[in-house]
Amino acid sequence: MINKSRIAQSESGGSAVDQPSVIVIEQEDALRRVVAASLDQAGLEVTAVAGSKEAATMIKHRSYDLLIISVEHPCSVHQELIKQYRNMNESHGGRIVVTTGERLSAAWKERLHNNETVYKPYDIRHLCRVAKRLVTPSSQAMTAKLPGGATYDRKSV
Repeated sequence: MINKSRIAQSESGGSAVDQPSVIVIEQEDALRRVVAASLDQAGLEVTAVAGSKEAATMIKHRSYDLLIISVEHPCSVHQELIKQYRNMNESHGGRIVVTTGERLSAAWKERLHNNETVYKPYDIRHLCRVAKRLVTPSSQAMTAKLPGGATYDRKSV
């Protein structure tokens, strides 16, 4: 497990309270390290793990603002992990980015309920922009006020 943000902050005496937190699940070691370092440089607190079991344990013990999960062959394990993440992070909607080298069918996109899909190979700067956008307070608001006081749910638009 990589938690570069926490290591750097504890050495400098800083606090991660103001940083949005991200958990990254990526099986490829080199890519996991690059993603973690890049998100850390983008100002996010990053926890990076190789597999779903380790991620499930981490998600049980703390809340994350964003889940970035690599899905190469969608299966029920991914669905269960995403469900667990959403249940533990209901207060802010449990934002999710799926990274994949495969085109996901509409059925799998529906099952995963992700906010964004980033296809491999991707530009790491693009992934960082997506992550930053999803953890900003304005993107976490699920409803918006319309003139006259009416609201609409952005998920249904």
